[in-house]
Amino acid sequence: MDEIEQMASDWADGTTQWWESLPHHVAQVYFNKDHNQISQIPLLLHLLRLVRMPGLDDLSDDLQRGFKVTGELHAGSGWLPRTDSRYEFPVTSEAFLRNNRQYTMRKLLSKRVDPEWATMQDELRTELAKGRMSGPYRAPDWWPVPTTTIDDMPLRPLPSQEISTSFCFSVVQSDKIRRCEDFRRSGHNATVIAHDVPHHHDIRTFTELALATPPGEEASLVWAQDLDGAYRQFPVRDPTDCYCVLMTPGGPVLLQHHAMTFGAVSSVWNFNRAADSIMFLSRRLLGTPLGHYVDDFIGVEPAPLVQSGFSEFTRLMRTLGLRMKERKALAPAAQQKVLGIIMHIKEDKIILSPHPDRCQRACKTIQTALDTNMLSSDLAHRLAGKLVFLTSTLFGQLGKAALQPLYARAHGLSEGDHSGQLNFALSPIDIAGPAASDQTTGDPTTTESASCCDLLRRLLRHRWPDTLTGIFFDTQTMA
Repeated sequence: MDEIEQMASDWADGTTQWWESLPHHVAQVYFNKDHNQISQIPLLLHLLRLVRMPGLDDLSDDLQRGFKVTGELHAGSGWLPRTDSRYEFPVTSEAFLRNNRQYTMRKLLSKRVDPEWATMQDELRTELAKGRMSGPYRAPDWWPVPTTTIDDMPLRPLPSQEISTSFCFSVVQSDKIRRCEDFRRSGHNATVIAHDVPHHHDIRTFTELALATPPGEEASLVWAQDLDGAYRQFPVRDPTDCYCVLMTPGGPVLLQHHAMTFGAVSSVWNFNRAADSIMFLSRRLLGTPLGHYVDDFIGVEPAPLVQSGFSEFTRLMRTLGLRMKERKALAPAAQQKVLGIIMHIKEDKIILSPHPDRCQRACKTIQTALDTNMLSSDLAHRLAGKLVFLTSTLFGQLGKAALQPLYARAHGLSEGDHSGQLNFALSPIDIAGPAASDQTTGDPTTTESASCCDLLRRLLRHRWPDTLTGIFFDTQTMA
């Protein structure tokens, strides 16, 4: 790392010249005003060439010119090919622009203001200050209403009247309000061509890393870091694809994204390729057993080496200008929250536990649905997502049958009050087997007839050893 820091210093003038040659919106994204630092993309690409990163030519093109939001996306390195044709038949550019204009007109004429518009406007104000967005802009001449501004900033003229937009909406979570944009209804996602599937490391990956510790040596420890801003650290190719509208009581605010956006299918592919390069470099250069799930980077190493891997990874990212949320970093420990799951590494076993707060929230939602005898498709969709996330504690091997009625309701295949299957899925039932008594043996894949309530009850109160020796699903102390 000393050599890399010296290289960054020696390359400073060249990096500045490279940055000044970039398209304006790309340069804006690659300058961190908080740290007065240019993202060291030339150095990153040089190091990736030294360690022979596969697919580097395509990644280099995207990192320096921006990542595509619409159209055909570059393939990921080592990703599996798709087995369906979901992204092989995109709409044409003409059809996209036509449909997007109709979508924009509907949204503007509805005049609907999200209840959390003020919170989302605060976030947009911050993004403007960081250079990840530009605006606010005047409305194009085909809009039926004028735009408004933020903080009395002057409205800027549009470079072109032909723009495509997406509208902001809020997702209220237990700990925060997340601003999203509807790239599905706007038509952006329908233009994408992709032939592979982004690879993610799940909890099984990190348990297997921990189990790989040689016999007789100290047990591994686990650490986790989160890339600050995630998608927003990387630029888009064509910002005219990325106009954003926030409906406010005073009218619509029109802004333009410079960085990749949440909600766009393309961002999933593009960001994971960038994150893969960070992971690849850390493995090859630092020798750190590292994986990532989107923007969560997780390392599992033997105790004598783990602190070095944790600190040098932080140092590498700081040098490259692709900073982590260092204040929220989870330092090496035997027990850690990994991807929302409590992972406890012991000398002779690894214990995986669902987070109790997530279980309690899901139980509350289920009980409310049972008490009112109503479950909307939107709520069913969110509940199914929460339960699927909880089943990742058991590698997704429990509760599949119980979730099917929820998915049916989420996709509008059942209506009104609870159908028989949905009521059965939500209602707690008594089933003989490993979950009905305090047993420590059994196969979690044999409990597929459990209801959603039983799924949560089993997650909270019981334990089974997995078929992988040394892994236990133990949450008895959390009941």
